[in-house]
Amino acid sequence: MLPTSSFAAFLRRRRIVLIVTFALSIIALSFLVVKLKPTYVATSHVLMLGSGTTQSTMPNTDLSMLATSETVVEIVAKRFSLGSDLSSVRSRIDAKVSAHSNVMPVSFRDKDRKTALEVTNALADETVAYYKQLSSGQFDQILSYLTRAAQREQQQIRSIDVALQEVA
Repeated sequence: MLPTSSFAAFLRRRRIVLIVTFALSIIALSFLVVKLKPTYVATSHVLMLGSGTTQSTMPNTDLSMLATSETVVEIVAKRFSLGSDLSSVRSRIDAKVSAHSNVMPVSFRDKDRKTALEVTNALADETVAYYKQLSSGQFDQILSYLTRAAQREQQQIRSIDVALQEVA
């Protein structure tokens, strides 16, 4: 072990090395602070209700799968230029519904606070729009079919009325 006076002399002789090491440490630390930005997580909540009831017509697992579906993620990724790799975008999305709940929190992680918030809101909006599209798509087809069938029946009734008037 070195005596105190020789240790102080050793530090004086190596002061330039110590100053350079300290300066490089400060520069490296500031560089890391600038480069390693914090990750922001924004969360939006989606309320899914069936018509006239308090329970959703979709199972809870399907609701979370809907928020991370390729269709929804692709629309949002294109809108915010998040890249073409949907799996990397999907890995930054959290959408889980707890049991017996109609509220689904949708979260998105990003290094930019504004982007995280905007993407989260867009994911919630697109999830609701896609849910409406899926739930009303079959209804629109059935309504169209029934409208055409009703028009055919009306036409047939008119032709029968004309034939009855001619006979009478």
